[in-house]
Amino acid sequence: MNNEAVAEFFAFGEFWGDKTFFKRIKVLTPASILTYDGEDLSIEKYWEFKYEPDYNKSEDEFVDELVKTFKKAVELRMEDKLRYGVSLSGGLDSRGVVAAINENKRKDVLTFSFGPLDCDEVKIAKNVSDVAETRFKAIEITPEMIMSNAEQEVWLTEGRDYIGVSYIYPIHKIIRDYADVVFDGFALDLTLGGSYLNRAKVNCKNEKLLFNILSKKRLFQEKELYKLFTSNYYNKIKEVPVKSFRNEFNKIKADHPGNKSDQFSLSTHVAWIPIGYVLLRDEIEIISPTADNNFIDIILKIPPELRLNHYIYRKFLKKLSPELAKIPYDKTMVGADAPLLFWSLGSTYMFGKELLKKKLYNFSKGRITLSNKRSYVNFDEWFRTNENWQIFFKDLLLNENDKSKKYFNQDYIEQLFQEQTKGERNNSIKLLYLASFKIFLDTFV
Repeated sequence: MNNEAVAEFFAFGEFWGDKTFFKRIKVLTPASILTYDGEDLSIEKYWEFKYEPDYNKSEDEFVDELVKTFKKAVELRMEDKLRYGVSLSGGLDSRGVVAAINENKRKDVLTFSFGPLDCDEVKIAKNVSDVAETRFKAIEITPEMIMSNAEQEVWLTEGRDYIGVSYIYPIHKIIRDYADVVFDGFALDLTLGGSYLNRAKVNCKNEKLLFNILSKKRLFQEKELYKLFTSNYYNKIKEVPVKSFRNEFNKIKADHPGNKSDQFSLSTHVAWIPIGYVLLRDEIEIISPTADNNFIDIILKIPPELRLNHYIYRKFLKKLSPELAKIPYDKTMVGADAPLLFWSLGSTYMFGKELLKKKLYNFSKGRITLSNKRSYVNFDEWFRTNENWQIFFKDLLLNENDKSKKYFNQDYIEQLFQEQTKGERNNSIKLLYLASFKIFLDTFV
């Protein structure tokens, strides 16, 4: 086992660089060419993100270039006589893809969404489809779908994905009956929307401060890792998270702190995400026009101040399709074209609404449950209310075996589980990662 990979998996929720769980097996990192000449292996990077902000270009010039280039990127990828689909959410990225499709072709395009059929994501996606006049299909995600596909998810990704996304494969098996190619809006919220940025990052005075801001984002914080692992194993890996973080941070050469922050996210979290695409390739082709070279080249010239808070993204979407920009955005539940103040009020209201539901559940000691219908899945609620879900994870997590006891403090895992099922704390994602690793051990070790 690669102990550095194990440490990163639980510290950050992902692998960085070329790591896998296997000590002598590596992945080929993005934008790399591997050459074997009969004797030696060499790896060469042929491209990497390089921000070159252009402060002389106007906002309107940027928007015009973005719209023109993105429409061309989508059109170019629809030239073949194939059946096309778009994975549609309640967000802005996939909506932008639909907006860029020629109106004469939209009637033949299948847009689809997934989740509880009455959740905000599906309802907004249906609204987008109706306005764009595409075909639409909604696929319900149930706890059973995730539980029954969990082992396959771990097997096909060799443990690199966590089982919380194990609904993706069965959904695309359904969609292959309707489409040959599926478009998505991969990472546009980060690259153009500045969704990982905030004022503190953009206005950061020095690299040390930026390092401290970025390094706070963890799946398990350091004190939690200390409780999670056995003392022997923790002593082996305790220095890995900080060392790995510093190593990746120091690779980023961008000058502006906002650009450095985004490039760090792109080279770590975003570089890890496409592992989920690999397992779909025997079912369907996934294409991301948002990663088009010419389109990305424009984004790399946009100053971070304009990317912050979706500022230029909203202008781009309004120019691309004023009609689709009027439809609510799932993070705020107000129109994507609404003033930023309304976005802020909307997100605050939605946060307060969900917090009130949680407090009511705790105050009533579980007798009153008002379902959260915002997203595709509600792991937190399933752990508290779904008996089959509870049994599945209890069997996985609370039964110590020889393969896992060298790694984990079983009492702490039981504490996390009890806190979750009683509604005292939302440990759902942590429990999903722990279950994923236990399945990996049972499958591969």
